Amino acid sequence: MKHLLVNSAIVLAATVAVISCTTENSGIRNTSQHKYASEGYEYFHTPYPESIAIYDTPAPSGYKVTNLWHIGRHGSRRPAGKGETTRALKVFDAAARAGLLTDEGKALHADILRMRDEFDGEIGELSARGGREHQAIAARIVKRYPSLFKGRNKKIHAVSSNSTRVIASMCNFCNVFKSGNTSFDYTFVTGDKWRRYVSRSDGSDSIYVYYRGLRNKYLEASLSPGTFASKYFTDPSAVEQLSDCPMWECVYRIFALGTLCHCNDLSDIDLCKYLEKDDMETCYKACASCFYCQSGLSDKWAQSRRLDAKVLSDDILTYGDSVAEGSAEYVCDLHFSHDTGIAALLALLGVDGFDKSLTFDQALEWDASKYICMAFNFDVIFYRNRKGDTLVKFLRNEEETFIAALTPAEGPYYRWSDVRDYLAN
Repeated sequence: MKHLLVNSAIVLAATVAVISCTTENSGIRNTSQHKYASEGYEYFHTPYPESIAIYDTPAPSGYKVTNLWHIGRHGSRRPAGKGETTRALKVFDAAARAGLLTDEGKALHADILRMRDEFDGEIGELSARGGREHQAIAARIVKRYPSLFKGRNKKIHAVSSNSTRVIASMCNFCNVFKSGNTSFDYTFVTGDKWRRYVSRSDGSDSIYVYYRGLRNKYLEASLSPGTFASKYFTDPSAVEQLSDCPMWECVYRIFALGTLCHCNDLSDIDLCKYLEKDDMETCYKACASCFYCQSGLSDKWAQSRRLDAKVLSDDILTYGDSVAEGSAEYVCDLHFSHDTGIAALLALLGVDGFDKSLTFDQALEWDASKYICMAFNFDVIFYRNRKGDTLVKFLRNEEETFIAALTPAEGPYYRWSDVRDYLAN
């Protein structure tokens, strides 16, 4: 098992190298909130908002921020695997060889080839935009909670999955976070062990297979790919036979690849413009429901997936106790993970938007672009007064949020003792 433990000076140097490569309520959907709603598109791979309207409900008198527990998904990325590109290309390559592409089909084929070339050698990696997303999140925390960075020689702990896009996200975040106080000492850990810690998914393969099967059945039954097929192919039936790919699946593959354009600053390529709006809506719903259900929020496997996140809720419990006792070794405890790991944690905690067990059909209206965008994050902010009393506030994507099963002490602020009992039981 690989295990990396290095001091802050070494990682800060590595961070600069990474930066040079990467920098350049309810869960029901409300399309008016979508970043790209004005274009008529609904994206599944949604980049993190470039700006956030920050608001903090004033803390009760005498309390100030002392500690932070943070977990964030990697930022916007390249395709997770070669299949996201090759599956779409397979259909259009076959049609091109047989001379079955219309002029519009040739244009779409050319754009897919451009995306393949853009991503060559960088499959699964953090995009430039993804780096900027984590830098901006860190900068806002530094500005928002200056009391975290008072004093000298305090310690910050950062844990990452061993995925390079997650490690790069950690580096981008911490490089800016360090500006809050350059005297602080950072400890960084990553490796196979820590991937299972921040994004455990024991026994989830069967869950993924089950819900992706439901997704595909929904797509096959709900998509109407006739317009798409006739627009881009002169003989759609022949193309289906040559590529061994039905037209409904071809539409979905273009959607899955096309929604990565905005995550990669590809302003001159937009595969989604080739799709009908109704087909995009159908693909979006299917992807959103599939994610919701396979990540610990389904009526079928909720308990088993949520238990995967118990290690993270126990981490919050242990860290919170040390804060309440005034013995916390680290002023900030940072974690960098993947979407399914964080979603399972929020489902276990019952955070607003992740607090209902839904069937696949019920989850079709879940707002995936809002809740699981790239770099989506969850914070536990600790407040203490001079008597040593401890309150906590929860942030989801930098906005105050609530846990339905708990009663706040005031506004969005919870007594640590109440949160502790909830986590322990």
